[in-house]
Amino acid sequence: MPVDGSSLIQSAACPTTRLCVVGDNQGNLISSTRPAGGSWRLAHVEPYGINISAISCPDAGLCVATAGSDVITSTSPAGPASGWHIAAADPGAVITSMECPATTLCVGFDSNGAAVTSTSPAARS
Repeated sequence: MPVDGSSLIQSAACPTTRLCVVGDNQGNLISSTRPAGGSWRLAHVEPYGINISAISCPDAGLCVATAGSDVITSTSPAGPASGWHIAAADPGAVITSMECPATTLCVGFDSNGAAVTSTSPAARS
């Protein structure tokens, strides 16, 4: 799905009917609190325009995305770009997947087949 004519949606998470967050191939996270017919807010969060390859939101108060070797988190995912925080999590590899079944656990895997985990994904690194 084109976002602005040059970028494409790469990942999506909708933890509730009142929040959806999607990531594109230009380092943007796009959110809506009315995804079925409301407006969408674009937040350019990845300064180098790296693909947002995965996103998981265990509830409306936490979303965790991946871009390259970085993990990007927000406790206010429908808010502005300043509410997203980037942390280097896996230098030398690309995190290709991420799943957070609860706000106290996120598990991802990188391009080398190694697991990347956190029991406090909302904590800033």
